[in-house]
Amino acid sequence: MDEVLRAPRRGTVSVTLPGFAPDVGKEKAQLRQSLRRMQLFLASLWILALDLLQVEAIRTGRRISHRYHAAAAVMVQYKPSRLNYLLIVSAVGSVLVLSVLFQVSLEVKLDGVPIGAVSSQSDFVTVLDDVEAQATEILGYNYYFSPAVSYEFTLTPRGDVLSAQELKSLLFDRVGEVMKAYVITVDGKAVGASQSRDTLNALLNEMMDQYRTADTISANFVQSISIGYDYAASDIAQDPDAIRDVLDSNEVGQVTYTVQAGDTLSGIAYNHNMSLSQLDAINPGIEPEKLQIGAELVVSQAIPTISVKTVDQVTYTEAVPFEVEKVEDSSLYVGDSKIITKGVEGQAQVTANVTMINGTEQSRDILSSKTLAEPQTQVVAVGTKARPKTAPTGNFRWPTSGTLTSKFGYRTVLGVYRFHEGVDIANSTGTSIYASDGGTVTFAGWRGDYGYLVIISHGNGVETRYGHCSKLLVSVGDKVYQGQKIAKMGSTGRSTGSHCHFEIRINGTPVNPLSYLS
Repeated sequence: MDEVLRAPRRGTVSVTLPGFAPDVGKEKAQLRQSLRRMQLFLASLWILALDLLQVEAIRTGRRISHRYHAAAAVMVQYKPSRLNYLLIVSAVGSVLVLSVLFQVSLEVKLDGVPIGAVSSQSDFVTVLDDVEAQATEILGYNYYFSPAVSYEFTLTPRGDVLSAQELKSLLFDRVGEVMKAYVITVDGKAVGASQSRDTLNALLNEMMDQYRTADTISANFVQSISIGYDYAASDIAQDPDAIRDVLDSNEVGQVTYTVQAGDTLSGIAYNHNMSLSQLDAINPGIEPEKLQIGAELVVSQAIPTISVKTVDQVTYTEAVPFEVEKVEDSSLYVGDSKIITKGVEGQAQVTANVTMINGTEQSRDILSSKTLAEPQTQVVAVGTKARPKTAPTGNFRWPTSGTLTSKFGYRTVLGVYRFHEGVDIANSTGTSIYASDGGTVTFAGWRGDYGYLVIISHGNGVETRYGHCSKLLVSVGDKVYQGQKIAKMGSTGRSTGSHCHFEIRINGTPVNPLSYLS
């Protein structure tokens, strides 16, 4: 490259015509002056031809009074000698040859150095504007050509006048911040360049090969990618490793996933290499129970520069779900059930086209399915007997009204740091306390720090406790229903004020009541 050009703006183009004042006007006037010179030159040749005819007339003894007005008569009355005839023909032929082989053109000079001839100033300016616009796009800032441009009219062989492409190449050669090479573009954006097309093709093949498998039937880039011989910024990535880093990089944006049948939030998160909490964070307000087929979830906030879409044709064995047959059983309560005959899943051989982007499955098109083993129906007995009011429902209600003053977990009470195995609900002494669910009273009395305590068993190892009561309203063995009044609130035992200490225990282990209360 000859030089780096960084002029903030292009100056006025100067035009110099030898033999004319520097204030000659527009290009048309300059061209008329040049054509006038050509006319004078052709007229001189014509006069030379007439002089030769006059000489021939004198030689033969005939005189012509005025060589200009009688030119035609001389040509008719006098036959020139062979020599003069050849001279005349040569003169006229020279004029014709000049007009065919040469043309009036402008020699372009940059800072006084000739670079070639163009047909007109407008042709040069058009190409120059194009070069500046393309350089601006390549370099990312407004680029203007800086050398002083001047023109000089000249007679140029027609084949030597610069074409637009030749002129463009000459001008780009003077833009030191760009180069010409094989350029790889992604969605119209240049990302790397090399003097070898094969090098760039090899890089793209490497990108695609990392996602191809023995089952791949097609592989394409998601983005529009091309390689062409063009101009690019000189500082663009050129080393193969540097280009690969650019192709492997991400851009800020969002990648979405369309929910398919059978999807779960945890499964979607796992398939996209993220935790469930990360998926929740970039999809605020999503509710697992309202997940619908066709809904779009954001699974990434970075878009790869290049993504590879592959289609693999795979054959695999999958489970065929069994059907469930329900039969009524009057010995079971409504809502209860038990399995009579356990179902067995079947098996099917499936062939499918699996579409993936960068190795992550996007969709699955089932081509065929062949049953290998039939599923066996599961038979389930469902209860029809009315459930007594005292039977547990499996759901828990708040045991009393008031203010939640202490939660489940470690806390400091009366100067002692200890684990709190339930929740405290404060209200005035005598406030009613209710059974959180139906069940059987297994304890009703005084128990150390609990003060007056009621324990209700709800079956299957589940029990609830109600402590610090001021008065008990049930006894051991009583069957109670959900919402039945069982005690009154107080501050007995180890207590700092009137409240109900409420626990839920499963197989003897306290659990957080707030996770179960509705």
